[in-house]
Amino acid sequence: MKINFLKRFAILAFVTVVLYCCTPSREKIFESSYFGKFIEIPLNQISPQGWLKQYLEIQKKGLTGYLDEYEYPYNRMPWAHKTIDSIKMVWWPWEQSAYLIDGQIRSGYLLQDTFLLRKAKTQIDFTINNPDSTGYLGPEHMKNKPTEVFWAHVPFMRAVMAEYEVTRNPKILTALTNHYLKNNFDLCEEREQINIENMLWLYGHTNNKAILEKAISIYKCFNKDKFATEPMAEKSLSDTTLPVHVHGVTFNEIAKLGAIIYLYTGEKKYLDVSVNAFKKLDKFYMMADGVNTSAEFLETPVHSLRCHETCDISDFTWSNGYLLMATGNPMYADKIEKAMFNAAPGAVSDDFRAVQYFSSTNQVIVAKNSNQNQYYKGGGDMAFSPLWWTECCSGNINRAMPNFIGRMWMKTADNGIVATMFGPSQLKTTIGDNNDEIIIEEKTNYPFDGKIVFKFQMKNNVSFRFGYRIPEWCNKFDVQFNASVINSTNKEYNWIVQEFKNGDSLVIRLNENVKVVKYPDNGYYIQRGALVYSLDIKEDWQHDTTYFRHNKKWPTYNVYSASEWNYALTLNKLETENEIKVITKQWSGFPWISENAPIEIYVPARSLKGWDIVGSKTIIRDDYKDKNIEVKGDFQITPPIPDKNFIDKNIYGKTVMIKLIPYGCAKLRITIFPGE
Repeated sequence: MKINFLKRFAILAFVTVVLYCCTPSREKIFESSYFGKFIEIPLNQISPQGWLKQYLEIQKKGLTGYLDEYEYPYNRMPWAHKTIDSIKMVWWPWEQSAYLIDGQIRSGYLLQDTFLLRKAKTQIDFTINNPDSTGYLGPEHMKNKPTEVFWAHVPFMRAVMAEYEVTRNPKILTALTNHYLKNNFDLCEEREQINIENMLWLYGHTNNKAILEKAISIYKCFNKDKFATEPMAEKSLSDTTLPVHVHGVTFNEIAKLGAIIYLYTGEKKYLDVSVNAFKKLDKFYMMADGVNTSAEFLETPVHSLRCHETCDISDFTWSNGYLLMATGNPMYADKIEKAMFNAAPGAVSDDFRAVQYFSSTNQVIVAKNSNQNQYYKGGGDMAFSPLWWTECCSGNINRAMPNFIGRMWMKTADNGIVATMFGPSQLKTTIGDNNDEIIIEEKTNYPFDGKIVFKFQMKNNVSFRFGYRIPEWCNKFDVQFNASVINSTNKEYNWIVQEFKNGDSLVIRLNENVKVVKYPDNGYYIQRGALVYSLDIKEDWQHDTTYFRHNKKWPTYNVYSASEWNYALTLNKLETENEIKVITKQWSGFPWISENAPIEIYVPARSLKGWDIVGSKTIIRDDYKDKNIEVKGDFQITPPIPDKNFIDKNIYGKTVMIKLIPYGCAKLRITIFPGE
């Protein structure tokens, strides 16, 4: 009996092995071990539709498509040259240009647009095809320079990573391996260590343990086991605010590194650092539009006049994407959506040809004399311009929307599919044990509408699991699969595990309830679903011909209020929410323009006398190098939220219903209101 059992077991094992070996394997995404919950999908498998496609097409006609034909440093195409004698700065122009290249290559693949792809590939191909004798990639002058120069490689390598995910060109892996392993770069300084991000992506595709070991040694080198510098592990793990003058962009970039190391090692101690770092941003630094304060430094306490650099929109959402992949926690998807549906469109002009350097929840004037931050206070840093004296934001904003679209769809470690975030789009990929081709179309006007419809198309029935998220803000929802109700109270990622067939349909309806949210400086703002709402202010856009980079084709704008904005919310009526009226308009045109806003919210308010723009002939500003210097001029600054005493004395007139529109539609804004 024992012999028969062993024979049967041996035969069964043999048959199992044969079946396993002869069965077509699932799509292999990584060569190394991967410990994350979700995995990115190549961009050419995702097609934006509806307003998302419109957004990228407008980007193409604006900064994304033509910034490199406009001004320095973008018009020098620095990654297409080994040397450029006339560029004096060691690394700055290469960083700025890399942002644009990354936005171009990702938008190009999402739109299948040869114009954008050609522009990006010109610089990517030159660099990959022209290493020096040691394998080093990039401009010659950077190679032996001290500190921070190799940070410029990080945003450029992101573009290279996107290119490889689509083309699978083996030359890219060889070139990056030689660059990182044949050169003894220190990479322990500040943002230079963020090369860990690119190195671990490379390890994921090559399983070269030397790359993993070098990346972890860099992380430990920066933290020096005693965590003695700014945005490092020890301070990220604490429950207190960060030291003063921590650079916001740098924090967003560095804080994610622990999550990336976790993806490839499974060691939770690294993930804990990143998770707590972003909890710290939520607790001490988060603005109503979904992005942390940062002008240029993380600033606390939060109030209605705080700003963030536009770079932070791209970097905050990009970093949270890694935490989403590592943990599968829908909280990170909620954060990304809030930033992308509010802060991102709110910081750029309707034609995507001008961008703010600093952007705020409350800004009733954005002009050459209106910067409301201590950093260069009274300057033009909040106006709309195609290019600022610090050129980074004009390049970095091109990354925001394509990065969001590229991470709306992901796969799971067991080859399932998850709609991590929502928006009109189509996914065309392979799935299941036989790599069957399927198409999933997502029909929706989200975030302007809570109805989301997924349509499944395929030749053969295929078994897999499909995930969808219920956002944290949603208090009520219903889900139907092929007209059958799915009962669930789980406000996370829900899963359908079954054999799918052509024509299957999943319909999700999310209740986008209105919330009145209290702000730290005794102000209040209105949120409905993923959208924050701002007062609809009539805007007067005037060309600023005094700005040194102004020209007729690429104008800089000063924007002034041309309607009343001095209102306080009538809170006793708002509390019942009976007085809040939501008007859904017929869909017409690009939704992120004030006159096209698909949703309007009317709330009760009264006028507030004396709450006006603050005029001054002298201000105290911090220009970082010379702290707190006195500057004279003609300054016009958005006022802070007044205290209750002021409100009680100056509120007047009858209650009126004021119109609010989505934050991203309003370039002048009162988002945080006083309340009577």
